[in-house]
Amino acid sequence: RPVRDMKFSPDGSKFAVSFGKFVQVWLTPGIRREFAPMVLHRKYTGLVGDVTTLDWSSDSSVLLAGGKDCQARVWTVDTVKDYEPWTLTG
Repeated sequence: RPVRDMKFSPDGSKFAVSFGKFVQVWLTPGIRREFAPMVLHRKYTGLVGDVTTLDWSSDSSVLLAGGKDCQARVWTVDTVKDYEPWTLTG
């Protein structure tokens, strides 16, 4: 599937990529030369339609993904105890 959207986090430490109904968050490679600089941080699912847009909170702790199905899903980037992702519908 082609990539629909890609956004760097405001603090520059991660970037999110959407393709199909999925979102992946990757750690931003450093300036050192490394054998495998691309490290997958997390994968997200939960939208019914293809993800078409991504946006970050100003502190880079929350990611929002919107889709063709007029739904948006809100996830925390790092694990937060007892957090349930929000689904917003329109």
